[in-house]
Amino acid sequence: MMSISQSLGKYRPGAALLAAIMGIGALAGVLASPGGASPRAEAPPGADLHRIGMNSCAARGCHGAVDSADPSRGNVYIKGGAYTTWLNFDPHASAYDVLLESRSVGIAEKLKGPLGGKPAHEADLCLSCHATVSPPEAIRADVAHIKDGISCEACHGPAEVWQDKHLDAAWRAKPAEAKALDGMADLSTPRARAKECASCHVGKRSRGMDMNHDLIAAGHPRLNFEFASYQAIYPKHWKEKPGAPADFEAKSWAVGQVVTAQAVLELLAARALGSKEGAARKAPAPDAIWPEFSEYECFACHHGLVNPSPLQTPGHIQSKPGRLPWATWPSTMLPELAKGRKGVDLDAADSPWAGLRAEMARGMPDADRVADLASKSVRQFDALLDALEKDSFKADRIASLLKEWAARPPSASESWDRAAQHYLALSSLARAAKDLKVPIGPEVEEALRTGSKVLEFPPKYDSPRNISPKAVPIPKP
Repeated sequence: MMSISQSLGKYRPGAALLAAIMGIGALAGVLASPGGASPRAEAPPGADLHRIGMNSCAARGCHGAVDSADPSRGNVYIKGGAYTTWLNFDPHASAYDVLLESRSVGIAEKLKGPLGGKPAHEADLCLSCHATVSPPEAIRADVAHIKDGISCEACHGPAEVWQDKHLDAAWRAKPAEAKALDGMADLSTPRARAKECASCHVGKRSRGMDMNHDLIAAGHPRLNFEFASYQAIYPKHWKEKPGAPADFEAKSWAVGQVVTAQAVLELLAARALGSKEGAARKAPAPDAIWPEFSEYECFACHHGLVNPSPLQTPGHIQSKPGRLPWATWPSTMLPELAKGRKGVDLDAADSPWAGLRAEMARGMPDADRVADLASKSVRQFDALLDALEKDSFKADRIASLLKEWAARPPSASESWDRAAQHYLALSSLARAAKDLKVPIGPEVEEALRTGSKVLEFPPKYDSPRNISPKAVPIPKP
Protein backbone atom coordinates (compact mmCIF):
# COMPACT_ATOMS: atom_id res chain seq x y z
CA MET A 1 0.00 0.00 0.00
CA MET A 2 1.31 3.44 -0.90
CA SER A 3 2.12 5.77 1.96
CA ILE A 4 0.68 9.26 2.37
CA SER A 5 4.04 10.80 1.53
CA GLN A 6 4.08 9.07 -1.88
CA SER A 7 0.85 10.77 -2.90
CA LEU A 8 1.92 14.32 -2.17
CA GLY A 9 3.38 15.39 -5.49
CA LYS A 10 6.45 17.58 -5.83
CA TYR A 11 5.47 20.73 -3.93
CA ARG A 12 3.37 20.39 -0.81
CA PRO A 13 4.89 22.62 1.88
CA GLY A 14 3.80 21.57 5.34
CA ALA A 15 2.52 18.16 4.23
CA ALA A 16 4.90 15.87 6.10
CA LEU A 17 4.67 17.98 9.25
CA LEU A 18 0.90 18.08 9.06
CA ALA A 19 0.55 14.32 8.74
CA ALA A 20 2.45 14.05 12.02
CA ILE A 21 0.66 16.93 13.76
CA MET A 22 -2.78 15.56 13.04
CA GLY A 23 -2.15 11.87 13.65
CA ILE A 24 -3.84 11.33 10.31
CA GLY A 25 -4.76 7.74 11.10
CA ALA A 26 -6.95 8.81 14.04
CA LEU A 27 -10.25 9.15 12.24
CA ALA A 28 -13.95 9.57 12.99
CA GLY A 29 -17.36 8.85 11.44
CA VAL A 30 -21.12 8.12 11.83
CA LEU A 31 -23.72 4.95 11.34
CA ALA A 32 -23.74 1.78 9.30
CA SER A 33 -26.90 -0.28 9.00
CA PRO A 34 -27.49 -3.73 7.50
CA GLY A 35 -28.63 -3.76 3.91
CA GLY A 36 -27.86 -4.90 0.38
CA ALA A 37 -27.90 -3.28 -3.04
CA SER A 38 -31.54 -3.79 -4.00
CA PRO A 39 -33.85 -0.81 -4.76
CA ARG A 40 -35.21 0.89 -1.68
CA ALA A 41 -38.52 2.47 -0.76
CA GLU A 42 -38.75 6.24 -0.88
CA ALA A 43 -38.24 8.04 2.44
CA PRO A 44 -39.86 11.41 3.09
CA PRO A 45 -37.53 14.42 3.36
CA GLY A 46 -36.21 14.80 6.88
CA ALA A 47 -36.90 11.19 7.87
CA ASP A 48 -34.16 9.15 9.55
CA LEU A 49 -32.28 7.55 6.69
CA HIS A 50 -30.18 4.43 7.00
CA ARG A 51 -26.71 3.63 5.82
CA ILE A 52 -26.62 0.54 3.66
CA GLY A 53 -22.92 -0.23 3.36
CA MET A 54 -20.58 0.21 0.44
CA ASN A 55 -20.56 -3.22 -1.17
CA SER A 56 -22.36 -2.04 -4.27
CA CYS A 57 -20.00 0.95 -4.59
CA ALA A 58 -17.09 -1.43 -5.17
CA ALA A 59 -18.37 -2.90 -8.44
CA ARG A 60 -16.02 -2.40 -11.39
CA GLY A 61 -18.84 -0.82 -13.35
CA CYS A 62 -19.38 1.76 -10.58
CA HIS A 63 -16.55 3.07 -8.35
CA GLY A 64 -14.28 0.01 -8.33
CA ALA A 65 -12.81 0.42 -11.79
CA VAL A 66 -9.04 0.47 -12.28
CA ASP A 67 -6.66 1.42 -15.07
CA SER A 68 -2.94 1.31 -15.68
CA ALA A 69 -2.18 4.64 -13.98
CA ASP A 70 0.62 4.50 -11.41
CA PRO A 71 -0.69 6.42 -8.38
CA SER A 72 2.74 6.47 -6.74
CA ARG A 73 3.70 9.20 -9.22
CA GLY A 74 1.73 11.67 -7.17
CA ASN A 75 -1.78 11.41 -8.61
CA VAL A 76 -3.91 8.78 -6.88
CA TYR A 77 -7.08 9.73 -8.78
CA ILE A 78 -8.33 6.84 -10.93
CA LYS A 79 -11.26 7.60 -13.21
CA GLY A 80 -14.24 5.57 -12.03
CA GLY A 81 -12.11 4.20 -9.19
CA ALA A 82 -13.14 6.17 -6.13
CA TYR A 83 -13.60 2.98 -4.11
CA THR A 84 -10.26 1.60 -5.29
CA THR A 85 -8.46 4.77 -4.26
CA TRP A 86 -10.22 4.82 -0.87
CA LEU A 87 -9.37 1.18 -0.19
CA ASN A 88 -5.69 1.38 -1.15
CA PHE A 89 -4.60 4.89 -0.24
CA ASP A 90 -7.09 6.54 2.12
CA PRO A 91 -6.26 6.33 5.85
CA HIS A 92 -10.01 6.34 6.59
CA ALA A 93 -10.12 2.77 5.22
CA SER A 94 -7.89 1.53 8.05
CA ALA A 95 -9.69 3.40 10.85
CA TYR A 96 -11.12 0.18 12.30
CA ASP A 97 -7.85 -1.72 11.86
CA VAL A 98 -6.13 0.90 14.04
CA LEU A 99 -8.19 -0.42 16.96
CA LEU A 100 -6.42 -3.78 16.67
CA GLU A 101 -2.94 -2.29 16.94
CA SER A 102 -0.82 -2.63 20.09
CA ARG A 103 -1.19 1.07 20.91
CA SER A 104 -4.99 0.76 20.93
CA VAL A 105 -4.78 -2.39 23.05
CA GLY A 106 -2.72 -0.43 25.57
CA ILE A 107 -5.16 2.48 25.60
CA ALA A 108 -8.08 0.11 26.23
CA GLU A 109 -6.18 -1.47 29.11
CA LYS A 110 -5.82 1.94 30.75
CA LEU A 111 -9.49 2.81 30.18
CA LYS A 112 -11.20 -0.39 31.35
CA GLY A 113 -13.81 1.59 33.29
CA PRO A 114 -14.99 3.98 30.55
CA LEU A 115 -14.84 1.18 27.96
CA GLY A 116 -16.76 -1.28 30.10
CA GLY A 117 -13.84 -3.70 30.06
CA LYS A 118 -14.13 -4.18 26.31
CA PRO A 119 -11.20 -4.16 23.87
CA ALA A 120 -10.92 -1.10 21.64
CA HIS A 121 -12.39 -2.80 18.56
CA GLU A 122 -15.57 -3.67 20.48
CA ALA A 123 -15.99 -0.57 22.66
CA ASP A 124 -18.75 1.85 21.71
CA LEU A 125 -16.58 4.83 22.65
CA CYS A 126 -13.92 3.77 20.13
CA LEU A 127 -16.27 2.59 17.39
CA SER A 128 -18.17 5.88 17.39
CA CYS A 129 -15.05 7.44 15.83
CA HIS A 130 -13.32 4.53 14.09
CA ALA A 131 -16.28 3.05 12.23
CA THR A 132 -19.24 4.31 10.24
CA VAL A 133 -21.82 3.87 12.97
CA SER A 134 -24.56 6.14 14.34
CA PRO A 135 -26.52 6.88 16.42
CA PRO A 136 -24.08 5.84 19.13
CA GLU A 137 -26.70 3.80 20.96
CA ALA A 138 -27.11 1.58 17.88
CA ILE A 139 -23.58 0.20 17.92
CA ARG A 140 -23.78 -3.58 18.10
CA ALA A 141 -21.50 -6.43 17.17
CA ASP A 142 -23.91 -7.51 14.42
CA VAL A 143 -24.10 -4.11 12.67
CA ALA A 144 -22.83 -4.67 9.16
CA HIS A 145 -19.69 -3.05 7.78
CA ILE A 146 -18.12 -1.87 11.03
CA LYS A 147 -14.83 -3.36 9.86
CA ASP A 148 -14.91 -1.11 6.77
CA GLY A 149 -13.78 1.79 8.95
CA ILE A 150 -14.78 5.25 7.78
CA SER A 151 -16.42 4.40 4.48
CA CYS A 152 -18.36 6.21 1.75
CA GLU A 153 -21.52 7.07 3.66
CA ALA A 154 -19.64 8.61 6.60
CA CYS A 155 -18.94 11.64 4.40
CA HIS A 156 -21.44 11.39 1.55
CA GLY A 157 -24.48 10.70 3.72
CA PRO A 158 -26.81 7.70 4.17
CA ALA A 159 -27.55 6.18 0.75
CA GLU A 160 -30.86 4.49 1.54
CA VAL A 161 -32.69 6.79 -0.91
CA TRP A 162 -30.04 8.17 -3.25
CA GLN A 163 -28.12 4.96 -3.95
CA ASP A 164 -30.29 4.07 -6.93
CA LYS A 165 -31.17 7.64 -7.86
CA HIS A 166 -27.58 8.76 -8.29
CA LEU A 167 -27.22 6.38 -11.24
CA ASP A 168 -29.54 8.69 -13.19
CA ALA A 169 -27.89 11.62 -15.02
CA ALA A 170 -30.93 13.86 -14.42
CA TRP A 171 -30.71 13.34 -10.66
CA ARG A 172 -26.97 14.01 -10.66
CA ALA A 173 -27.66 17.34 -12.38
CA LYS A 174 -29.92 18.48 -9.53
CA PRO A 175 -28.69 21.19 -7.13
CA ALA A 176 -27.05 20.12 -3.90
CA GLU A 177 -30.06 21.27 -1.86
CA ALA A 178 -32.34 18.81 -3.68
CA LYS A 179 -29.89 15.94 -3.23
CA ALA A 180 -29.65 16.74 0.48
CA LEU A 181 -33.35 15.96 0.84
CA ASP A 182 -32.48 12.44 -0.27
CA GLY A 183 -29.64 12.20 2.24
CA MET A 184 -26.60 13.05 0.10
CA ALA A 185 -24.21 15.51 1.75
CA ASP A 186 -23.09 18.62 -0.13
CA LEU A 187 -19.27 18.66 -0.28
CA SER A 188 -18.89 21.08 -3.18
CA THR A 189 -17.70 24.21 -1.34
CA PRO A 190 -14.86 24.75 1.15
CA ARG A 191 -17.40 25.70 3.81
CA ALA A 192 -19.55 22.58 3.35
CA ARG A 193 -16.52 20.32 3.08
CA ALA A 194 -14.80 21.79 6.14
CA LYS A 195 -17.97 21.44 8.24
CA GLU A 196 -18.26 17.76 7.29
CA CYS A 197 -14.62 17.08 8.15
CA ALA A 198 -14.58 19.10 11.38
CA SER A 199 -17.68 17.33 12.72
CA CYS A 200 -15.49 14.23 13.13
CA HIS A 201 -11.93 15.50 13.33
CA VAL A 202 -12.74 18.01 16.08
CA GLY A 203 -15.50 16.07 17.84
CA LYS A 204 -19.21 16.17 18.60
CA ARG A 205 -20.58 14.92 21.89
CA SER A 206 -24.06 14.34 20.46
CA ARG A 207 -22.47 11.67 18.26
CA GLY A 208 -20.39 10.17 21.04
CA MET A 209 -17.18 11.85 19.87
CA ASP A 210 -15.15 13.66 22.52
CA MET A 211 -11.37 13.36 22.62
CA ASN A 212 -10.95 14.39 26.24
CA HIS A 213 -7.88 14.55 28.48
CA ASP A 214 -8.40 11.02 29.86
CA LEU A 215 -8.20 9.52 26.38
CA ILE A 216 -5.16 11.60 25.49
CA ALA A 217 -3.45 10.68 28.78
CA ALA A 218 -4.10 7.01 27.98
CA GLY A 219 -2.12 7.41 24.75
CA HIS A 220 -4.55 8.62 22.08
CA PRO A 221 -3.20 11.41 19.81
CA ARG A 222 -4.99 14.71 20.32
CA LEU A 223 -7.04 15.99 17.39
CA ASN A 224 -5.26 18.96 15.81
CA PHE A 225 -7.32 19.50 12.68
CA GLU A 226 -6.39 22.08 10.04
CA PHE A 227 -8.62 21.74 7.00
CA ALA A 228 -6.59 23.24 4.15
CA SER A 229 -3.38 21.34 4.83
CA TYR A 230 -5.30 18.15 5.55
CA GLN A 231 -7.06 18.52 2.21
CA ALA A 232 -3.71 19.12 0.48
CA ILE A 233 -2.20 15.83 1.67
CA TYR A 234 -5.40 13.82 1.30
CA PRO A 235 -5.22 11.10 -1.41
CA LYS A 236 -8.17 12.37 -3.42
CA HIS A 237 -10.63 9.97 -5.04
CA TRP A 238 -12.20 12.84 -6.99
CA LYS A 239 -11.27 15.73 -9.24
CA GLU A 240 -12.46 19.23 -8.51
CA LYS A 241 -15.15 20.42 -10.88
CA PRO A 242 -13.99 22.31 -13.99
CA GLY A 243 -13.99 26.03 -13.37
CA ALA A 244 -13.07 25.77 -9.68
CA PRO A 245 -11.90 29.23 -8.55
CA ALA A 246 -8.18 29.89 -8.74
CA ASP A 247 -8.19 30.96 -5.11
CA PHE A 248 -9.70 27.65 -3.93
CA GLU A 249 -6.60 26.77 -1.86
CA ALA A 250 -6.47 30.13 -0.08
CA LYS A 251 -10.21 30.22 0.53
CA SER A 252 -10.09 26.66 1.88
CA TRP A 253 -7.53 27.80 4.43
CA ALA A 254 -9.47 30.90 5.51
CA VAL A 255 -12.86 29.18 5.67
CA GLY A 256 -11.37 26.09 7.31
CA GLN A 257 -9.91 28.16 10.13
CA VAL A 258 -13.30 29.60 11.07
CA VAL A 259 -15.28 26.37 10.60
CA THR A 260 -12.81 24.51 12.82
CA ALA A 261 -13.06 27.21 15.48
CA GLN A 262 -16.86 26.89 15.41
CA ALA A 263 -16.65 23.12 15.87
CA VAL A 264 -14.27 23.63 18.81
CA LEU A 265 -16.69 26.12 20.38
CA GLU A 266 -19.66 23.80 19.94
CA LEU A 267 -17.71 21.01 21.63
CA LEU A 268 -16.69 23.38 24.43
CA ALA A 269 -20.32 24.37 25.03
CA ALA A 270 -21.41 20.72 25.07
CA ARG A 271 -18.66 19.84 27.54
CA ALA A 272 -19.60 22.72 29.82
CA LEU A 273 -23.31 21.87 29.84
CA GLY A 274 -22.60 18.13 30.03
CA SER A 275 -20.70 18.64 33.26
CA LYS A 276 -23.72 20.12 35.03
CA GLU A 277 -25.37 17.99 37.69
CA GLY A 278 -28.25 16.05 36.19
CA ALA A 279 -27.13 16.64 32.59
CA ALA A 280 -28.08 13.87 30.19
CA ARG A 281 -25.02 11.89 29.15
CA LYS A 282 -24.44 11.57 25.38
CA ALA A 283 -23.54 7.90 25.13
CA PRO A 284 -20.98 6.68 24.40
CA ALA A 285 -19.16 10.01 24.90
CA PRO A 286 -17.00 10.05 28.05
CA ASP A 287 -18.27 11.76 31.17
CA ALA A 288 -17.98 15.53 30.92
CA ILE A 289 -15.49 16.83 33.50
CA TRP A 290 -15.19 20.55 34.24
CA PRO A 291 -12.92 22.17 33.55
CA GLU A 292 -11.85 19.81 30.75
CA PHE A 293 -8.03 19.87 30.60
CA SER A 294 -7.89 19.19 26.84
CA GLU A 295 -9.32 22.69 26.36
CA TYR A 296 -5.97 24.13 27.46
CA GLU A 297 -2.47 24.33 26.02
CA CYS A 298 -0.89 20.89 26.42
CA PHE A 299 2.64 22.22 26.68
CA ALA A 300 1.79 24.63 29.48
CA CYS A 301 2.21 21.55 31.69
CA HIS A 302 3.92 18.97 29.49
CA HIS A 303 7.37 20.39 28.80
CA GLY A 304 10.95 19.85 29.78
CA LEU A 305 12.19 21.60 32.91
CA VAL A 306 15.32 23.22 31.50
CA ASN A 307 17.00 26.58 31.94
CA PRO A 308 17.18 28.61 29.76
CA SER A 309 13.99 27.71 27.89
CA PRO A 310 11.81 29.41 25.24
CA LEU A 311 8.98 29.08 27.76
CA GLN A 312 10.78 31.61 29.98
CA THR A 313 11.16 34.29 27.31
CA PRO A 314 9.33 37.62 27.85
CA GLY A 315 5.92 37.62 26.23
CA HIS A 316 5.56 33.84 26.15
CA ILE A 317 3.33 33.74 29.22
CA GLN A 318 0.23 35.71 28.26
CA SER A 319 -1.76 35.11 31.45
CA LYS A 320 -1.08 35.01 35.15
CA PRO A 321 1.58 32.46 36.11
CA GLY A 322 -0.07 29.28 37.34
CA ARG A 323 -3.19 29.76 35.20
CA LEU A 324 -3.82 27.30 32.40
CA PRO A 325 -3.84 29.14 29.05
CA TRP A 326 -6.81 28.33 26.82
CA ALA A 327 -5.65 26.38 23.77
CA THR A 328 -4.79 28.63 20.82
CA TRP A 329 -4.72 25.95 18.13
CA PRO A 330 -8.14 26.92 16.69
CA SER A 331 -7.84 30.65 17.34
CA THR A 332 -4.32 31.81 16.45
CA MET A 333 -5.14 33.10 12.97
CA LEU A 334 -8.69 34.33 13.61
CA PRO A 335 -7.64 37.94 14.36
CA GLU A 336 -5.86 38.02 10.97
CA LEU A 337 -9.06 36.96 9.22
CA ALA A 338 -11.33 39.31 11.18
CA LYS A 339 -9.05 42.34 10.85
CA GLY A 340 -10.87 45.40 9.48
CA ARG A 341 -14.25 43.67 9.08
CA LYS A 342 -17.36 45.43 10.35
CA GLY A 343 -19.37 43.53 12.95
CA VAL A 344 -16.68 40.89 13.44
CA ASP A 345 -14.29 42.70 15.76
CA LEU A 346 -13.13 39.89 18.03
CA ASP A 347 -11.49 42.26 20.51
CA ALA A 348 -14.48 44.58 20.97
CA ALA A 349 -15.61 44.96 24.58
CA ASP A 350 -19.03 43.46 23.80
CA SER A 351 -17.65 40.64 21.63
CA PRO A 352 -18.69 37.19 22.94
CA TRP A 353 -15.33 35.88 21.76
CA ALA A 354 -13.46 38.39 23.94
CA GLY A 355 -15.73 37.53 26.88
CA LEU A 356 -15.13 33.81 26.36
CA ARG A 357 -11.36 34.22 26.32
CA ALA A 358 -11.55 36.18 29.57
CA GLU A 359 -13.79 33.55 31.20
CA MET A 360 -11.54 30.66 30.12
CA ALA A 361 -8.55 32.49 31.61
CA ARG A 362 -10.08 32.22 35.09
CA GLY A 363 -8.92 29.51 37.45
CA MET A 364 -12.40 27.95 37.47
CA PRO A 365 -14.50 29.13 34.49
CA ASP A 366 -18.25 29.26 35.04
CA ALA A 367 -19.71 26.42 32.95
CA ASP A 368 -23.02 28.18 32.21
CA ARG A 369 -21.30 31.38 31.12
CA VAL A 370 -18.80 29.48 28.97
CA ALA A 371 -21.59 27.58 27.20
CA ASP A 372 -23.51 30.80 26.57
CA LEU A 373 -20.51 32.75 25.24
CA ALA A 374 -19.31 29.82 23.13
CA SER A 375 -22.72 29.53 21.45
CA LYS A 376 -22.82 33.28 20.80
CA SER A 377 -19.29 33.15 19.36
CA VAL A 378 -20.38 30.46 16.90
CA ARG A 379 -23.04 32.85 15.61
CA GLN A 380 -20.49 35.68 15.50
CA PHE A 381 -18.25 33.54 13.30
CA ASP A 382 -21.16 32.85 10.92
CA ALA A 383 -20.92 36.50 9.85
CA LEU A 384 -17.18 36.11 9.32
CA LEU A 385 -17.75 32.99 7.21
CA ASP A 386 -20.29 34.79 5.06
CA ALA A 387 -17.75 37.55 4.43
CA LEU A 388 -14.92 35.11 3.64
CA GLU A 389 -17.03 33.23 1.10
CA LYS A 390 -17.52 36.50 -0.79
CA ASP A 391 -13.83 37.41 -0.59
CA SER A 392 -11.52 37.01 -3.55
CA PHE A 393 -7.98 35.91 -2.75
CA LYS A 394 -6.34 37.26 -5.88
CA ALA A 395 -2.66 37.01 -6.76
CA ASP A 396 -1.72 40.42 -5.36
CA ARG A 397 -3.45 39.71 -2.04
CA ILE A 398 -1.75 36.33 -1.70
CA ALA A 399 1.64 37.92 -2.43
CA SER A 400 0.99 40.67 0.14
CA LEU A 401 -0.06 38.21 2.87
CA LEU A 402 2.93 35.98 2.21
CA LYS A 403 5.29 38.93 2.49
CA GLU A 404 3.62 40.15 5.70
CA TRP A 405 3.58 36.75 7.42
CA ALA A 406 7.07 35.76 6.28
CA ALA A 407 8.36 38.94 7.95
CA ARG A 408 7.25 37.46 11.30
CA PRO A 409 7.83 33.72 10.86
CA PRO A 410 6.95 31.03 13.42
CA SER A 411 9.04 31.58 16.53
CA ALA A 412 10.17 29.52 19.50
CA SER A 413 8.91 32.33 21.75
CA GLU A 414 5.32 31.43 20.77
CA SER A 415 3.44 28.46 22.11
CA TRP A 416 3.92 25.35 19.98
CA ASP A 417 0.30 25.51 18.78
CA ARG A 418 0.57 29.15 17.70
CA ALA A 419 3.86 28.49 15.89
CA ALA A 420 2.35 25.46 14.13
CA GLN A 421 -0.67 27.45 12.93
CA HIS A 422 1.56 30.24 11.64
CA TYR A 423 3.62 27.67 9.78
CA LEU A 424 0.58 25.95 8.26
CA ALA A 425 -0.90 29.31 7.21
CA LEU A 426 2.30 30.12 5.33
CA SER A 427 2.24 26.64 3.79
CA SER A 428 -1.35 27.03 2.60
CA LEU A 429 -0.70 30.44 1.05
CA ALA A 430 2.45 29.09 -0.62
CA ARG A 431 0.34 26.37 -2.25
CA ALA A 432 -2.20 29.00 -3.28
CA ALA A 433 0.61 31.10 -4.78
CA LYS A 434 1.71 28.13 -6.83
CA ASP A 435 -1.83 27.66 -8.19
CA LEU A 436 -1.95 31.37 -9.09
CA LYS A 437 1.58 31.29 -10.55
CA VAL A 438 2.82 33.80 -7.97
CA PRO A 439 6.51 33.42 -7.03
CA ILE A 440 6.78 33.01 -3.27
CA GLY A 441 10.26 34.51 -3.01
CA PRO A 442 13.28 33.59 -0.85
CA GLU A 443 11.83 35.24 2.28
CA VAL A 444 8.86 32.85 2.30
CA GLU A 445 11.04 29.85 1.56
CA GLU A 446 13.30 30.77 4.47
CA ALA A 447 10.30 31.32 6.78
CA LEU A 448 9.03 27.84 5.91
CA ARG A 449 12.44 26.29 6.52
CA THR A 450 12.98 28.01 9.86
CA GLY A 451 9.38 27.43 10.89
CA SER A 452 9.78 23.71 10.34
CA LYS A 453 12.89 23.68 12.51
CA VAL A 454 11.11 25.60 15.29
CA LEU A 455 8.45 22.91 15.48
CA GLU A 456 10.83 19.96 15.77
CA PHE A 457 11.10 18.36 19.20
CA PRO A 458 14.38 17.15 20.73
CA PRO A 459 15.35 13.54 19.93
CA LYS A 460 14.25 12.09 23.28
CA TYR A 461 10.74 13.51 23.06
CA ASP A 462 7.81 11.59 21.62
CA SER A 463 5.32 14.46 21.63
CA PRO A 464 3.82 15.51 19.32
CA ARG A 465 3.98 12.07 17.79
CA ASN A 466 6.44 11.66 14.89
CA ILE A 467 7.37 15.35 14.65
CA SER A 468 11.09 14.77 15.12
CA PRO A 469 12.81 12.78 12.37
CA LYS A 470 14.90 11.16 15.11
CA ALA A 471 12.06 10.44 17.53
CA VAL A 472 12.99 7.87 20.18
CA PRO A 473 10.18 5.43 21.12
CA ILE A 474 9.14 5.54 24.74
CA PRO A 475 10.22 2.25 26.39
CA LYS A 476 7.48 0.00 27.70
CA PRO A 477 7.15 -0.05 31.52
